Amino acid sequence: LCRVTKVTPRFAGVDVVGIFEGDCLTSKLTKLALPWKATIRHQDAYALEERDPPAIYDSFMPTDLVKGQVIGFGDHSTGLLVSTGLREDFGVVQAMSVNDTLLQPVAWNEMVCPVTGAIERRKVAKPAISD
Repeated sequence: LCRVTKVTPRFAGVDVVGIFEGDCLTSKLTKLALPWKATIRHQDAYALEERDPPAIYDSFMPTDLVKGQVIGFGDHSTGLLVSTGLREDFGVVQAMSVNDTLLQPVAWNEMVCPVTGAIERRKVAKPAISD
């Protein structure tokens, strides 16, 4: 689990704040004592077969909570490399609107503010549904 700290045209800077253990339906979140610096590069934000993926600033905003997977080590400036394009349940799991209201997902690339009805673009994680 990551918290977005900054967004540029090429990447989103994130802090890894927790680790999921187990499968996607029964996973347990372990919070880290200290966050790990990481980066979600534009090429790692969406699946490889995605044609014309949205810009990174249409996918994440600072303070968003994002579920993803560590895919490697970057350099001293990027820290860990995180991907949100490997599975459909990776992406933004919680986001706040500009008026500090929790956004609700409405599509794979949109969330809506329940107070104002304003639509904000995000790379939304598909919710895990148990039977």
